[in-house]
Amino acid sequence: MAKLELGKKIYVIGELRELIAHLDDKDQICIEGLDTDLYPMYVDIIEGIKLTDGSIVREVRFCQIPNTIDDLPVEQPDTEDVISTTEFDDFVETWGQTHEGICAELSYDPKTSDDLLMVDYFWIEGEKQWFPKLSSMYTEREQFIADYLRTAEDCTYELCPHCENEVKLRNEFRVQQCPSCRCAILPCSICTHGSDAEHTKPCDCSTCPLEKK
Repeated sequence: MAKLELGKKIYVIGELRELIAHLDDKDQICIEGLDTDLYPMYVDIIEGIKLTDGSIVREVRFCQIPNTIDDLPVEQPDTEDVISTTEFDDFVETWGQTHEGICAELSYDPKTSDDLLMVDYFWIEGEKQWFPKLSSMYTEREQFIADYLRTAEDCTYELCPHCENEVKLRNEFRVQQCPSCRCAILPCSICTHGSDAEHTKPCDCSTCPLEKK
């Protein structure tokens, strides 16, 4: 049976099935594809992810490999896909809510509410506001703007303390793996631990919930 290992390439569905057979209930699976033709793929493994209930899991990602960069089509943005400054400002003014304001509306504790809010809302750091991911009150255009902004906020950049490269991470508050040196790295740039309700005070790194004791 094929062995699950970091960087392993997968070319057919039979190989994928064999690798999945190695997984158990403590593994999380993510399949990432650029289009409908998933293969070939490679395996990415992130160890030591601590969940809110205290359990430790690993995330196994099966990621599509494009044939070559030159083979990928270069798409020019459609006029409708470009968000104007006026549209952005109107969207922020209409739908944005401060951390303190949305917590008061939903009766959440501002100090412990981030995980709950991220289920249905996304945070734009530059505006210091929360926005609904989906809303029946959105117009079709507003839903497009929300999807566009949420996707733009799905990554963050961090200076790796091990290899000293600036690398791109997922905008998720959990222990991640540096894509350059593969060492564990913390997404400090999006941390709000120990900050105030408006996320304006520096974080308290001495009690970071992600730090391994």
